[in-house]
Amino acid sequence: MAGNDLVDRIAAADPGSGSLMRAHNSAFMEQPLPFYRRFRAVLITVRLPERPVELRFADDGNEAIPVASAAGIYAVNAREGLRLDADQVAPYFRFFYANTAGRTRYLVESGDRVPWFDAADMDAELEQRKVAARALIRPINVVATSDGRFRVTATAIDQKTLLRLSYVVSADGRVEAAEPIELLEGIPVPYVGL
Repeated sequence: MAGNDLVDRIAAADPGSGSLMRAHNSAFMEQPLPFYRRFRAVLITVRLPERPVELRFADDGNEAIPVASAAGIYAVNAREGLRLDADQVAPYFRFFYANTAGRTRYLVESGDRVPWFDAADMDAELEQRKVAARALIRPINVVATSDGRFRVTATAIDQKTLLRLSYVVSADGRVEAAEPIELLEGIPVPYVGL
């Protein structure tokens, strides 16, 4: 359970989130971020009567900043004086994407981590789509560019479509995206975020 100080910091940054947390049962998960010296990730699940709501913040013990947008993450980067090296880019990109991609998209780096339908192993057509999708899934790949930035490629799922993502990440954490490429539609996974 998070302390009242954390709830107070979150309420100072976002009064609406503070009100929700104080009015409803909430679960807190804190996680260190290897690319930040001071800030850690805080994921709050507020159990509303209709459905749970997730709130995302970064907290350094003195200040909480909402990170459900690129602008929020860039604010944390500025406070940290972020300077990514090649080994930090993949974890940073995972954090950035998880917080900014929306509710229907998520990164996949291994076919073993995909929530496949159970029927995908019993139905020939679904199994064929699963095998094809698994063959296209790759871990995040980071390549340093000559201008000091990093080219990132990754795979993600958006509802039932497997995507290839291409991004450029600067050392200060700025992220530029190219249009995703659809690799395979109709993969046997459940819809998410609806």
